[in-house]
Amino acid sequence: MSRISIISTKKFKDVVITLRFANQDQSKKTQRALLALMLSDRSAKYNSKVKMNQKLDNMFGATLTSSVHDYGQAHVLDLSLGVLNEKFVKADLFEDQIQLLQELVYHPLLTKEVFNEAVQVLKDMLLRESDNLSSYTSKQALRLAGEGFPLAYDRIGNLKALETITLEDVQQEMKSLLKNDVLNIIVVGDVNKEKTTSLLNATFTNNNIHDSFKSSYLLTSNEVKNKVEKRETQQAYMTIVYDTNTLNYGKEYWVLQIMSMILGGLPNSFLFQEVREKRSLCYTIRASVRGYDGVMFISSGVRLDSVDQAVDLSLLQVDRIIASEFTDELLESAKSMLVDSIYRTDDSNRRMIDSQYRKIILDEDVDTNEIIEMVNQVSRKEVIKVAKRLKLNTIYKLVGKDLHA
Repeated sequence: MSRISIISTKKFKDVVITLRFANQDQSKKTQRALLALMLSDRSAKYNSKVKMNQKLDNMFGATLTSSVHDYGQAHVLDLSLGVLNEKFVKADLFEDQIQLLQELVYHPLLTKEVFNEAVQVLKDMLLRESDNLSSYTSKQALRLAGEGFPLAYDRIGNLKALETITLEDVQQEMKSLLKNDVLNIIVVGDVNKEKTTSLLNATFTNNNIHDSFKSSYLLTSNEVKNKVEKRETQQAYMTIVYDTNTLNYGKEYWVLQIMSMILGGLPNSFLFQEVREKRSLCYTIRASVRGYDGVMFISSGVRLDSVDQAVDLSLLQVDRIIASEFTDELLESAKSMLVDSIYRTDDSNRRMIDSQYRKIILDEDVDTNEIIEMVNQVSRKEVIKVAKRLKLNTIYKLVGKDLHA
């Protein structure tokens, strides 16, 4: 039986139902990315784009989306359908909404035509990522840093795998998804919890006896990896990856987020002030946390002749946090920004779904007010403690072909 979460709220005019299928096989990400594209495209009953679009239009402009995401050790396929609440129209849309999702999941149109179209779409997505040098550098750095770990595998797969995958591979993955994936269903909207739960239980069955899966892990490295790649470019790019040695739940996860913001998540952060404002080495620079993989990374596009200086300066800013050189004002700014972000979770049904899913997979039953209380109580000592755990993993630089680095 699938796990069902109902968030009953009158805040939104629509009702969103999200199906999330989780699997821990990192080698099948390309197949699953193709499958996500195919599931939301057509079905056996609505077997053309015209018929599918007509169906959505007849449901007062329903919104159907599909995507794949990484959650550390898990790869998640998301299928979501948002429909106007039937209280605003004279139609029984909710049961129709569930029936359409049932049709998409249990009667997908996995034909050669749909497969070929999905392959082309995914190929274009992968090529665009390669052409965006800022994103490309970060992905290459994370892939190098994560060798031997799930981080090394991109959420939408890779071009090499795409060249060899067949329709039969995707069809087999669909069978595996229905049999082996952990299914969570999350509903956000003004709905009756008992009726909704009953309808969903009667509609969606899941043969997997497990209702949980492993997600978070801590990336560990034995040596610092240095990589310089040369491309035809007018700007250099750099990404620095650290092992955080801090799991992404409990108070310490929020301390890690605050430390990252002090480092490079605010206009008055160390990286922004030292690398951009004072020395004009870059236009943007930021620090980000990938909590499920246990890494933090710094990324920036810098002047071609300044990449080494930018790397050295960035490394120095972590040392400054450990040395407690940040002001109380900067600490409070980070807290305030994070609290504001947490408050905004309830302003979006999509963010509410993501927040609920996080609680489910981490088995962490805390509400918004409890999280905000944890954030507001973060101390200088706790920030320094988390910063001291950082361990340099990888330095990746993409430079011009005529530059010696």
